[in-house]
Amino acid sequence: MKNRNCPSIKRALLKPVLLLGFSCLSVNAFSAPILDQTGNLLANGGLNIGSFDPISGTAISSAANNWSQWTNSGISLTTELITDAEMFGITGVGTKEGDAALRITTGGAGDGGFTFNTYSHPGWDTTGDVTFGAWVYVLSGQMGVFVGSNSTGFDSSLTTSTGGWEFVSVSKSGGGGIINDEPLLYSFGGAADFIVDSLWLNQGLESAHPDTASVPEPSTPFMLGLGILFLVRSLRTRIEYS
Repeated sequence: MKNRNCPSIKRALLKPVLLLGFSCLSVNAFSAPILDQTGNLLANGGLNIGSFDPISGTAISSAANNWSQWTNSGISLTTELITDAEMFGITGVGTKEGDAALRITTGGAGDGGFTFNTYSHPGWDTTGDVTFGAWVYVLSGQMGVFVGSNSTGFDSSLTTSTGGWEFVSVSKSGGGGIINDEPLLYSFGGAADFIVDSLWLNQGLESAHPDTASVPEPSTPFMLGLGILFLVRSLRTRIEYS
């Protein structure tokens, strides 16, 4: 028979433990901070503005405002903004900046998003040195960040891993007739599925992105929260039957 006259001190322990458990669980239900955009020459750098519905096709506006999409492979290309909660559901980690990120799914190589300095960005000197960087989470395949122009060529930097956030940046010198008016987020070597967030473009040959360091993924506190709540459930059962 249950003894409902359990000691009050045991019951008093449940509330703070429950609060701790729920606070740990809530770590992944948050929007990552919006970075100070001073010096970022891209509008919508945090990729928080756009469509949360999938957009498929080529030579059309992408799901992220200020970006378009293009497929060189002619196979398939889909972009969509995903929420922080959706990001966590897919990967077990959250977004890098704000409450959304851009997912790009391609059917072949050389497919993805592009923008020009004329796409309502603050603008930059397209004849000067530029550096373009992005946080990338590759689900499958490989992608690259590119900067340059169709007329004078592109430089690129490729992802080196899958299953985790990776900061990738590329610099390209200007001068001598070189034009740097177009950043790209393209698949490389074949089909790819990847998520990009926290884009940054600045003049010069080094990235001025304010957050390029890897940080511990939030899945650890989430699992701690689950463990605490499991412990509370066990503790309540033991109290009721004591």
